[in-house]
Amino acid sequence: MIGAVLWAMPGLSVAQSMGQGALPVRFDPERFDEASEADQFHVFFTERKLLADETWYVVGRCQTAPEPASLNVVAFEHLADTTIYLTSYGYTADRQVCIVNPDDAPPAFWRAYEKRTP
Repeated sequence: MIGAVLWAMPGLSVAQSMGQGALPVRFDPERFDEASEADQFHVFFTERKLLADETWYVVGRCQTAPEPASLNVVAFEHLADTTIYLTSYGYTADRQVCIVNPDDAPPAFWRAYEKRTP
C-alpha cells in the first residue's frame, strides 16, 4: 500500500487517506457483548482462518473517517453477524479496514491482531 504509513503508534500505524480503499471501523467501548441497536455490526475475532466468514487486513489508524462502521465485539461466535480473521497480508484479505479509535479496541481485537499470520 503506497504511502499508508505516516505515524507509528503502539500496535497500529496511521492510514494516510480514505483513498486507500480501507473501510473505516470504530469500536464502541460502551457496548461490548451487550444487545445493541441496528446500526451496530456484531463481530467475533477468530484465530482460525478456515472458520472465518471474512478475512480483514488492518492498514492502521484512520486519519479521517466521516462515517465509520460501528463494531460491537462479542465474546461468542454464535452471537456475531460475522466472524473475522485478521491477516498480515493485504492481498489475501477480503476487506481492508482502518481503525478510528484503536485505544478503545477490546482485548479480543488485540489478541487476534497479535496472532495474525506472520
